[in-house]
Amino acid sequence: MKKLIFVIMIGLFAVNTASAQAKKLGHINSQELVNLMPEAKAAQDSLKKVSQLLQGEFERKSEELKKLAEEFEANKGTMSPLIKESKINELNDKQNRLTEFERNANQEIAKVEQDLFKPISDKALKAIEDVAKEKGYQYIFDKARGGLLYAGATDDVLPLVKAKLGL
Repeated sequence: MKKLIFVIMIGLFAVNTASAQAKKLGHINSQELVNLMPEAKAAQDSLKKVSQLLQGEFERKSEELKKLAEEFEANKGTMSPLIKESKINELNDKQNRLTEFERNANQEIAKVEQDLFKPISDKALKAIEDVAKEKGYQYIFDKARGGLLYAGATDDVLPLVKAKLGL
């Protein structure tokens, strides 16, 4: 009888230990989640407006440069060397400014996108963390981008590894 109780106690201890060490894992497609959020549609519309505005300005400047280049090509045979050199410098300057505008526009679009979508991403991440805590998930992985979105409280093994390496 004592052996039976001892075996049952060992069994219960083993089951409790195994379940305490089990980690509940989950995954989510964060991009799909963000796309479902109403704020994402509004942010996408705002980003599109900014992008279209900058694209329109770029196209206007490109067309202006194209006309100047065509005008130069049509008239360069009748130009004095000094005027020709001046026009070439003007064309090069406009081309450089157009390239700079394009670079700055791309940076501005990226910044606007980050500014618009960061609060949305933060809200989604907060909801993921809340669900993870409420449902007992230890880790939540992102299927869209790969990587870890949520990690519950775990042990930092750095001191153990440092000791192993003698650091």
